[in-house]
Amino acid sequence: MSDERNDFDSPWKEALEKFLRPFLTLCFPAVAEQIDWSQEPVFLDKELQALEHDADAGRQYVDKLVRVFRRTGGEAWILVHVEVQSQPDTRLAERMYQYHHRLKQIHGRPVVSLAVLADGDPQFRSGTFEERYLGTRILFEFATCKLLEFSEGQLVQPGNPIAQVIRAHLIALRWRRDSPHRRRGKLELLWHLDRDSFDRETVYQLLRLLDWFLPLSTAQEHSFRQELQELHPEKIMHFVTSFERSARKEALQEGLQLGHQQGRQEGRQEGRQEGRQEGQQMGQIEALKDAIREVLTTRFNQVPSEVNLRLETCRDLGQLRRWLRQAVAAPDLAVASAPLD
Repeated sequence: MSDERNDFDSPWKEALEKFLRPFLTLCFPAVAEQIDWSQEPVFLDKELQALEHDADAGRQYVDKLVRVFRRTGGEAWILVHVEVQSQPDTRLAERMYQYHHRLKQIHGRPVVSLAVLADGDPQFRSGTFEERYLGTRILFEFATCKLLEFSEGQLVQPGNPIAQVIRAHLIALRWRRDSPHRRRGKLELLWHLDRDSFDRETVYQLLRLLDWFLPLSTAQEHSFRQELQELHPEKIMHFVTSFERSARKEALQEGLQLGHQQGRQEGRQEGRQEGRQEGQQMGQIEALKDAIREVLTTRFNQVPSEVNLRLETCRDLGQLRRWLRQAVAAPDLAVASAPLD
């Protein structure tokens, strides 16, 4: 079992928002069956922030709160509160009760409370809160999903991206960043993505999450990239997320190489230092343009015509570098394609 601290909260929050239905289908199927998925779920981030601000009982938080409609139509809408608990916490049940009570009080609607026990302790359990005082008794029960209890067979869920998220989580729990077992597990997950035939956007979201769950040491990341290229070269560009971190560096290296080649050629032809310098700069410019186009194509399946036009006329290395960073980090195509000042 790894003794490193893993960042599970952040990727799980994103996974819940991106893949709520697959998550409930796999982890809480009875709840998923009762939801009318023809109506878009609404995540209530502002309500969560207000609730967290009001909470005064120490470390309290809600991972996700979502408004959904029931399939039977018995209720106009209900709230689903999901908390992912990545460490054993004896106060989890009490905290779930407090949030359930506050949410019901504020919204006046039915509240479904769900807890994902994502810790590495097989003995930790929490699904009931009970309080007794002078003849008064409170008993609060909520559904839980213990990730460690998933068998390999249960995670064979073609078409369900959350199955791959859980696989990544369990690998991260078990193996350190510098472990070759983690590297091999991450490579295997990519094979699962390929076999499951997810659409391009789902693949991209999963790749981001897998990188988040399974960061590797520098040495293991290098080996991972080499193995991926050797084993499945025709699919390499579909697995771009792991390589976006070094896109700027590689683009600049390629630009330098192209620039040196062009510079030497022009220098021989014209016998001038200016030719070599200009060739080097033009090589960097063209490499950066190619890198921007590749990132946009891989992430969003297109390069807008206005982007191509601006790329064709741009000769500013600094602007192109900033644009590449923007293309890599932007949450959507509109932001990625926005003109730079």
